Amino acid sequence: MATEPPVYAPRFKDTKGRLVVVGVFEIIGAAFCMLMLATAVVGKLLAPRAREQPSIATFAVLIVALTALLLILGVGSINTRRWARAIGLCVGWIGLVVGIVGVGFIIASIPALRTLLQSQAQATGRPLPVHASNAVVIVIVATVTFFYVVIPGALVLFYRGDNVRRTCEARDTKPRWTDRVPLPILATVLINAGTALALLCTIPTYGRACLVFGALLVGHTAIAVYVLLTALFVYLTAGLYRIDRRAYWIYLASTLILAVNAWMSFRSDGLMRLYRALDLPAVQLNALAKSPFMTSGAVGDGVVASSIAMLLWALWLKRYFTDATPPPLTANTTVIATQ
Repeated sequence: MATEPPVYAPRFKDTKGRLVVVGVFEIIGAAFCMLMLATAVVGKLLAPRAREQPSIATFAVLIVALTALLLILGVGSINTRRWARAIGLCVGWIGLVVGIVGVGFIIASIPALRTLLQSQAQATGRPLPVHASNAVVIVIVATVTFFYVVIPGALVLFYRGDNVRRTCEARDTKPRWTDRVPLPILATVLINAGTALALLCTIPTYGRACLVFGALLVGHTAIAVYVLLTALFVYLTAGLYRIDRRAYWIYLASTLILAVNAWMSFRSDGLMRLYRALDLPAVQLNALAKSPFMTSGAVGDGVVASSIAMLLWALWLKRYFTDATPPPLTANTTVIATQ
């Protein structure tokens, strides 16, 4: 009796070596983050009038979380794990979008940045020449572009490659938790999880006040708002991962509400009212009040624009919630080309 011929997947180029290299760089990035944190801590301890300086507790927790993420991604890439490629691609896209928006914000705020540099120079009695301020602006834009556009863009280009994907699928044949949902949903899940972590870290240091539709809430009321928001984003993280339609509609509604809240709260002097209610050090309050970024409303406009962008993203995600049943996990069979 005739037998069916074996079915082979198309051959591809094994990128194990490149995955190892990228993984090593990610681990180096984790080490750089810890070095940056150590520098901030030492600077805080050695600064004059250290108690009057802003707290770095929230910054420290977030840097530790970023360090852990880069370390896990590095180890996963070295071991050609499917989940590492999926998370790396999502993190790369998130970083690239945030970086492009950030660079655009900085470029649009160059006049305010120059004014800030000049005011700081005049405070020391040493006026800053025009060519020197231009050089500082160029360095700032170039640095931000490299770390927040070039590096995330390189991650996207690498992890989205077909050979990288198939190498991970061939060397890690077991279906992973990242295979359960499409990548855009996985990216949204990561964003919500990161937001929940950020809110949780905010409560001990800055949870004493918040703005709700323009109204300033303080004390236990503000803390309760932060706790409820943290719980909401934890729920959305789990619900969107399950591709739950109800969770999607709650996500869409909450994104719309938060966008309206941002528009109502961060107009005019909303941010400065919030900062004063937080009892920030006088030195920091004075610097913020004189900052061209605050007086021009650029920060508030940036927050509102970001909220609107998230609302548009939530509307675009609707296409993935037409079927209540998520696709099953499958393991792809591939053949590594011998070259």
